[in-house]
Amino acid sequence: MLINRQTIGRHCVWIAFVVLATTAATAWYVQHAQAVGRLPGGASLPGLVLGIAAAAIMVFELLLWPRKLLRRWRLGSAKGWLRAHIWLGLFTVPLVLLHSGFQWGGSLSAVLAWLFIIVIASGIFGLALQQWLPRLMLSDLPAETIASQTEHVSHTLYRDAQQIVASICGVQPAGVRAESTEPLASSEPLLLGFASEIGPFLLGGGRHEPLGDAAGASVYFSQLRSALEQETHPAVATLERYCDERRQFDRQLRLHRWLHGWLLVHLPLSIVLVVLVFVHAYVALKIR
Repeated sequence: MLINRQTIGRHCVWIAFVVLATTAATAWYVQHAQAVGRLPGGASLPGLVLGIAAAAIMVFELLLWPRKLLRRWRLGSAKGWLRAHIWLGLFTVPLVLLHSGFQWGGSLSAVLAWLFIIVIASGIFGLALQQWLPRLMLSDLPAETIASQTEHVSHTLYRDAQQIVASICGVQPAGVRAESTEPLASSEPLLLGFASEIGPFLLGGGRHEPLGDAAGASVYFSQLRSALEQETHPAVATLERYCDERRQFDRQLRLHRWLHGWLLVHLPLSIVLVVLVFVHAYVALKIR
């Protein structure tokens, strides 16, 4: 969910609602505090109402995930649900603060507070990643491809590189003789380099030296060119470009894991939080 100059207009209604609702809730809480001469807690009328509102929003927030699985039901647009998820989720922060009376409470309340903080923080972290990482990938990874297709594309690069090496060295890197191809003089370093470094890197990627970083790869290919005849240099440049694309795939996969990995924290803890909220409500009503 991008929030920028083009999309901010669609968020304005939710922003206005959160601001106005927070102002109204705070005004009610302050008025009640002045009337009773202390900060109201969860057992007070405003504390109880605001706590129920926060719990209801948390349940709604959790409905986003089954809604994604039931897209065929067309229960509103996905972007509309996401906007509601973002701003209502942030709205729970003042609601929870007012409900708690700005106190930790007992052990269960303290656990709930920490869970709530982590869930909100992970959600904000994920939202921030969604603003930054896609633009970073677009600008810094010109070879970006569909994440699930990186292995297939890497194998294609390997086969193309294999043919380039075969056309120069006269043999396939695996040792199979190429058809009607005479090896160029002093081409052995290219054959050895493909077998030991270039080929494995194109297939497996990773941060292994010397091709795992741009600086190391630059030095490696510079040394390889110096060991080969001038006429092979354009082919070496192509192999260097293939390795650069493979590094971009690796970086894309790392960024892709960051872009979606935060959900491994956010979603499970959100479920635990909602369950404990109902436990908290039951315990509070039982004690009362």
